[in-house]
Amino acid sequence: MSILGRSQSTFSNYSRHVAAMALHFGKIPTELDQEQV
Repeated sequence: MSILGRSQSTFSNYSRHVAAMALHFGKIPTELDQEQV
């Protein structure tokens, strides 16, 4: 699988980090403000 020329490993890492941010702040990523990101 390739998204914008990225490898599956990169896609998995991005997904894992977005999920970790969501758990840390207790919000879905679209609800985070710029300072939290």
